[in-house]
Amino acid sequence: MNKFINILQFLTRITIKKDIPYEKNMGSGLIFFPVVGIIIGGILLAEYLALDTFVSPKYSIIVIPFILVVSEIIITGGLHVDGFGDTFDGLFSYRDKDGILEIMKDPRLGTNGVLSVVFLVLSKIIIIFILIDRDILWPIFLMPMIGRYVCVVLSYKSHPARANGMGNMFIGKCDIGTLLASSAFTALVVTVASAIFSKSFIQAILDIVIVGVMFILTNVFEYLVSKKIGGLTGDILGCGIELGELVFLLCTLLVTI
Repeated sequence: MNKFINILQFLTRITIKKDIPYEKNMGSGLIFFPVVGIIIGGILLAEYLALDTFVSPKYSIIVIPFILVVSEIIITGGLHVDGFGDTFDGLFSYRDKDGILEIMKDPRLGTNGVLSVVFLVLSKIIIIFILIDRDILWPIFLMPMIGRYVCVVLSYKSHPARANGMGNMFIGKCDIGTLLASSAFTALVVTVASAIFSKSFIQAILDIVIVGVMFILTNVFEYLVSKKIGGLTGDILGCGIELGELVFLLCTLLVTI
């Protein structure tokens, strides 16, 4: 339980025990990443239902997507969005490995980082707007889980690009048991949620296919980044979470019956 609370408090601003002892082997808590995603997704879904009840229909379809995207950023403390911006700052700087890592470590956000974050936030708002307009809610609930599942996949058999870094507590720490358990859990939740919300077995199958596509794309992303900078960083993991959420939203929008 302490390990789960450590992971929850690390990935979010949700505080359960302020004085909980710090778990040295945080990497073993990777199995809880999708569970934390479910908690975030549950909060977003409850928030949507509340807003849909109290906000005027005239404004809700515009206001709610914005509030949901901002809420997730607040819940996570902007940790993953920051990694997303830093990653794009570094990878598109046209520097060598050391130069890229130095830029990613810089707390200041450059032009590429700002543009990428603006693109990310606007894309999420627009896609969620379209999903809500079509009364498609399950991707909003599943999105945080998929993003954190992507982080688990990235952590399997990967290598740190830096000798020291916050991400090193997770990078390469995912064993085959954790990967399989996380994959099974994610697939099960996606199947059940899709079937219940959409009331369509075919839709549930399509969403499972999306999870498989996400797994493949994540490994391609890990290969390309590792080839460029010799491994992964904490920023790359955060970027993977945000990219995973965005790609999942886009895929579900495209294949929803």
